[in-house]
Amino acid sequence: MKTNLAGSDFSGSVLNAADLRQAVLIGANFEGAVLNHARLTDADLTEARFLRSVLNNANMHGACLKGAILAGAVMNNADLSCATLEGADLRGAIINNADLSGADLRGADLTGALNLTRDQIESAITDETTVLPVYLK
Repeated sequence: MKTNLAGSDFSGSVLNAADLRQAVLIGANFEGAVLNHARLTDADLTEARFLRSVLNNANMHGACLKGAILAGAVMNNADLSCATLEGADLRGAIINNADLSGADLRGADLTGALNLTRDQIESAITDETTVLPVYLK
């Protein structure tokens, strides 16, 4: 059975190495939370708020982050491979060395995202609705 934490408020929490694999976290609030090395594989994080959160080395492989707010989040070395980030707000996020292979970025807003590379974008799924940082246009 999947853990259902939909709508939970984790704002400002320190959840380093938290194991939230396959959890249902729809609409959860992680604003300002620290989730270094967290395991969020295959979690449902639809419309979750990660505003200014720290997700260094977090494993979000296959997670659903549809419509999630990750503006200003720090995701160094995060695994976002095969994650659904369709319509996500990643404005100003720091995405250094993150794995975006197979990640669905259609409709995502990456305006002002830092340390994103052309290789990362080319390994992801994008379309004309994906908003890239100026330096990658």
